[in-house]
Amino acid sequence: MAMSQSKEGVLTRAQSQSHKPKDVDQESLRLFNIGNDSEDMDAPPVFKEGETDMAVLISYMASLNRKMDNIGKCMYEPSDGIVPRVNYLTDQCDDATDRIRALEHENATMKADMKVMFGLIQRQSEQITHMKSDIKDQAARSMSTNLIIHNYEYEVVEGTRNLRPIAIKFFNDMLELTVEPREIYVAHKHSGENNIIVKVAYPLKEDIFAKISMLKGKKNSKDEKIFITEQQPESVRAARRDIKDIKDEYEEKNKKIPQGQAKYKTEVKRGQLYINNEIYKNPVPPPQPIEILGIEEDELTRMENMQLIGVKPQGEKGSSFKGIGVKVTSVGEARRAYKRVKREYPHASHVMMAYTFKKTGDSSEYGKQDDGEWGGSFKILEALKDKKVSNVAVFVVREYGGSHIGPKRFTHISESAVKVLKKMGLT
Repeated sequence: MAMSQSKEGVLTRAQSQSHKPKDVDQESLRLFNIGNDSEDMDAPPVFKEGETDMAVLISYMASLNRKMDNIGKCMYEPSDGIVPRVNYLTDQCDDATDRIRALEHENATMKADMKVMFGLIQRQSEQITHMKSDIKDQAARSMSTNLIIHNYEYEVVEGTRNLRPIAIKFFNDMLELTVEPREIYVAHKHSGENNIIVKVAYPLKEDIFAKISMLKGKKNSKDEKIFITEQQPESVRAARRDIKDIKDEYEEKNKKIPQGQAKYKTEVKRGQLYINNEIYKNPVPPPQPIEILGIEEDELTRMENMQLIGVKPQGEKGSSFKGIGVKVTSVGEARRAYKRVKREYPHASHVMMAYTFKKTGDSSEYGKQDDGEWGGSFKILEALKDKKVSNVAVFVVREYGGSHIGPKRFTHISESAVKVLKKMGLT
């Protein structure tokens, strides 16, 4: 009968011992041998048929209970238990996962910064190339001795472009100079009906300005004053227009200040505008590379939360103009939006902008920035004022295509600005 019971699955002590793992580590062996002391029974007792011994069974059950208690202590022992070990490993895994995520985020941020930096470096390189080209071009056709004769009536054979004889006659008759043809390099029609642009030799320019007072009071048949001015580069003229516009804005503000209160004092000295004896600075200057790259996390979050609205680029000869708009209510928001656009378009040759927002009462504040494209922001500001919008900043991103397109660029700038305002639902 003992054999039959063994066949049915009741193992003897010797058979039970033979089922121990042969190749196990020390930890597994320790768990296997828990409670295997002289007081515990390793296997159920074996009885002959008809025999029972309650004391033996109770002893066996007690032995099993002790083993279970020991296993429980082994599982949950604070210093060396299995569960604390698993929890420790889980915590380490969570920490490693967090570190991996942090490294991935840092890697993504560095990649974005590298992309911006590469774009800025490329843009700086392109600007250096353009500046070298401009320097070479300006050296070939310097405006330092260019003069414009205004409102001088003359007759010329149709189709004739060379106005050198007429310029010589003007200087000889009006300023009583003796001018030789070799002293007039170029003379041709300038913008306006009776205007002539003249490139003269430097000594002659000094003689002309020494006698320029002789033109005082002289007028043409249309009662227009005849006078001479120096021709200036577009950048100089645009800068002077900006100064005049800003000065006019402060004079308008002075008109609204009640009598008796302090008013703005405006003065132009050496090409600089002074407001209350301090040099005027544009409240939204073009962001510098260090500003674009060194943006703090909270500032970057505020920038990304701004909703930019763009339109399809337009242009010609490889140059593209893309309009972008965003709602703003302060100079700070306009400056923040400017940084974001600069960051998102690091390869852009110019990022022109203009903004307007409501202030207290019915007054509005305007601002603009050319970013090297002289007169470009003025076209954007014109569009804002023409459409009578407020609380908006409009940017026009230009990528230079390698060929000059002349005044047509202003058409593309204006059209891009109007398209943005239309897409924003402001027109």
